[in-house]
Amino acid sequence: MSSFIVRLLVGLLALGLVAGCDGTTTLSPGEEEATDDGSSSASGGTGGGSAGTPGVGPIDEAALPTRLPMSCSGERRSLSLALPCHVGLSLINGEDEPGYHVVECELADFLGTAVAFFLPLVELPQLLNQPVQLPFSTFSLPSAPGARIDDERFAGTLEGTATVRQVDLNGRAFIADLQNGHVAWTGDQGSQFECTTIDGPLWAVAGNFL
Repeated sequence: MSSFIVRLLVGLLALGLVAGCDGTTTLSPGEEEATDDGSSSASGGTGGGSAGTPGVGPIDEAALPTRLPMSCSGERRSLSLALPCHVGLSLINGEDEPGYHVVECELADFLGTAVAFFLPLVELPQLLNQPVQLPFSTFSLPSAPGARIDDERFAGTLEGTATVRQVDLNGRAFIADLQNGHVAWTGDQGSQFECTTIDGPLWAVAGNFL
């Protein structure tokens, strides 16, 4: 197991996973939550949400962009995050089920994972269409391995306001509208620069990593 994941798990244990992001209560697997029509839906386990719940179910990738352009400071060229990003397996048990995950994003035209952030996937049905702040977690995550730009490897920290409009629990996928996106980049040789993203979709599909 990589040091990146070990440090992330230590952070999760310190947080306790008792409360959801922004104070949202996390339901235990099998616990039911009442819906607007009086029915109930399970938020834990492998369920994909109650049938017919708007915004919960498979996402349509056909019309989604494959890049999230950025405008960068200094002498750095304009960069883009490659879309989709990828949602890893559950951090709790390593299974392909909704829970708590790492999302990894690459830079378009450059090799390597450039950005990583924590995602409470199991809680997203309760956060649909509500602006939430990135990063989701309240503790500091270790940086991504980084992407090589010219002669230096850079890792970025993504911040901004995300409004999730579609989540697929079974498929480990989501679509969010990102506003005021900002990425602070740090290189392995000490260089730093910043980028701002255009307002637009940030989306991810399932990845095969922890």
